[in-house]
Amino acid sequence: MQEGDARLAVIHARVAAFAAEAHARQVVLLEMSGHVLATAGDSWGDDVALGALLASLFGSARALAELFGEGEFRALFQQGAATSIYTILIGDRWLLVTAFDGGTQMGLVRMLAASAADDLAALLAQLAQADISAVRAVVHSSAFRSSFDDTLDRLFGADSDDMVGG
Repeated sequence: MQEGDARLAVIHARVAAFAAEAHARQVVLLEMSGHVLATAGDSWGDDVALGALLASLFGSARALAELFGEGEFRALFQQGAATSIYTILIGDRWLLVTAFDGGTQMGLVRMLAASAADDLAALLAQLAQADISAVRAVVHSSAFRSSFDDTLDRLFGADSDDMVGG
């Protein structure tokens, strides 16, 4: 197993563990540009569209924070009739989004999300230092592989010559 494979497997396992602990319907870890890295729970359907919507929603919250003189809002909560969504910022570029129903306590989600975010921050920092080619090699979804490549290039400054299959 390559080093990038192992790091992504640990990230996926931590997201899955958080989803189970929090009794979440769905959890997604995504980059601020909307590119999904890991999911757990029920299917999101179109991960690319959902990731873009969630990231733009959080971007709007950042602009709102500025209007109130806040540096930024680190978390966002939406409550619906059947589903609520809690989003927490990890570092400066990642979002952990948790969808849950009325049977799950918001306080539990918030507490467990903070713990998961701390764990994931360390793992994502390690991933950022990993060999980008190894990370790209484990992204199998052709639906967003190109977008993932572009995001990695932008985030980590990889040269286009380093791209797997590119």
